[in-house]
Amino acid sequence: MDKIQNIEKLFLYILTYSYLLLPIVFLFLKNKKGNSPKVVAIYGALFFTLLFLANPYNSFIPRPYLRLFQLIYTFCEYFFFTYLILQNISNRKFKIFILTCSAIFVGFLILEYTAKKSGHLDSIPVGIESILIFVYISFYFYENFKNSNSEYIYNDPFFWLCIGMLVYLGGTFFFNILVNHIDETQIDKYWFLTYIAEIIKNIFFSISLLFFERHYNREKTVSKSVPFLDLDMN
Repeated sequence: MDKIQNIEKLFLYILTYSYLLLPIVFLFLKNKKGNSPKVVAIYGALFFTLLFLANPYNSFIPRPYLRLFQLIYTFCEYFFFTYLILQNISNRKFKIFILTCSAIFVGFLILEYTAKKSGHLDSIPVGIESILIFVYISFYFYENFKNSNSEYIYNDPFFWLCIGMLVYLGGTFFFNILVNHIDETQIDKYWFLTYIAEIIKNIFFSISLLFFERHYNREKTVSKSVPFLDLDMN
């Protein structure tokens, strides 16, 4: 058991500090244009802080407040993922659909907290969050493939954000929804596997920041190569 606990502790620290990759990579970017890179950097700094405070080996958060912390964590994660998706979807009707689902989801989070149910994790809100993000990302891919674009999809910075979200939410989905129905010894034995999916997500998010800079640099090069023709017709 001590060996498993040490492995979990190691992966938890790696996960926590992997979030610092995002603001660090952002700081080293020469071109910091656009909202999405800034949001990714803020997301990394915020979740590093949240995980550092929630680390059970530090015990910064009193046990009675853990449930509230979990719901805040879920809300913040959903907010950042959804904001990034909204920034990269052009269909107005689907944007309204996302905003409507988000309002309902926030209302559900409030109801879930007031219900005062105990458990290892807020598994129902996390499960709903995952399904909603899956739907949003599916529409992004549908919209992207529908539009005729000669550029490869992997050159789109948001593609790497989507891959990161899918790896993370897909890799942790069944752990999260079943955690309150599994024996605690089994949770301790396998829970660190969810950290691996989250670490991979942060790596993909870091890659997306590099592609954002490449994208803006390419736009700048194209704009410079197009001559400005000021035709005086008078």
